[in-house]
Amino acid sequence: MTAIQSTPTEGARSSPLPSLTGLRFVAAMAVFFWHVGNLGVFADKDAGSAYMTVFYQGGWTAVNFYFVLSGFILTWSARPADTARVFWRRRFFRIYPNYLVSLAAAVLVGDLVLLFYRDTGMRLFSGFLNVFMLQAWFPDERIEFGINSIAWSMSVEAFFYLCFPLLVKYVRRIPAKRLWFTAMGLMAAVWMVPLVAQLLPDQPRTFLGPVSRTQYWFVYVFPLTRLFEFVLGMVMARIVMAGRWVRLGALPVALIVLAGYVLPDVLTFLPWSFRQTACSVIPMALLIPTVATCDLAGRWTPFRGQVMVWLGGVSYAFFLLHARVISAAHQWLGSETWETPMAVAVIVFMFVATLTAAGLLFTLVERPVMKRWRSPRRRSAPHIEPSAP
Repeated sequence: MTAIQSTPTEGARSSPLPSLTGLRFVAAMAVFFWHVGNLGVFADKDAGSAYMTVFYQGGWTAVNFYFVLSGFILTWSARPADTARVFWRRRFFRIYPNYLVSLAAAVLVGDLVLLFYRDTGMRLFSGFLNVFMLQAWFPDERIEFGINSIAWSMSVEAFFYLCFPLLVKYVRRIPAKRLWFTAMGLMAAVWMVPLVAQLLPDQPRTFLGPVSRTQYWFVYVFPLTRLFEFVLGMVMARIVMAGRWVRLGALPVALIVLAGYVLPDVLTFLPWSFRQTACSVIPMALLIPTVATCDLAGRWTPFRGQVMVWLGGVSYAFFLLHARVISAAHQWLGSETWETPMAVAVIVFMFVATLTAAGLLFTLVERPVMKRWRSPRRRSAPHIEPSAP
């Protein structure tokens, strides 16, 4: 293992990291396949069980990846001369237009809130919280996952963006020699969250797992507990930028990621909540800098080709749209189950439909809005801009 020294000096304009862009789409696919599995499209129970064995952990891991990546990229690409107002403007026009369109589309396709609430007042309240990206602050899955079930994660991201201008000042002040200790402390904090959750009321239970609604929310949805992952990503970016990253090698890191993926099914004595964040946080914190330093060194990765970078560009739209597209497609096909070959064909159809819708949203909304409104004036130099989620 060797230390990386050929990294940008802190405060300098950072290099683009195309492999991380491509890797975002891999994470989006993991969430997609996880949610498809929840629809139960396989008539063969053994095939369905095998499918979920492969993809069940993928959803948790992908969201963890996104939160760590968000902190990493925002710190990596931070402009020293930025004010908080300019930063917030840029993030608003980056994420909110797509977010709002996806909410509107979810209502048109099928409003989940209508399934949960009968009184108009509660429906309006839930809609209000979703429009203003506040739904993640309420420990009620009918609010968290109402309208567009995936949008809760953007409520969490919005809180991260609100905090970032203040957080980055403190993260930049951490002495280089203490960065790794800080990172390890944040990893430990993520592992402590499920332990603290065991002290919370275990009733009423949630339909989403063998825990209570409050425990599920506290570990997986609550913005304050997810903030540890975001700040960890910020610290990992500083480790790379300060030349403190220790090159582990692609194969060892891949094995660590795989180990984190299967860990919940191996260490069955761990409480169920550990699979939601804790088991994948260390692998994701090592994976992201490893991929980033490959780009810095000009080494090949499977994520940096033109196709993967384009897919990474549309991954935010794909992420926002996929839950409602696959649900609508399943209903349109009769909400049935199919024999394995046909079930696979249905999944491919859902994937193509989601990617097509995402491409349209990216082309017609996201890219034009970013080009026109993201910055108050045109800038002469290109700049790496993080994507959401």
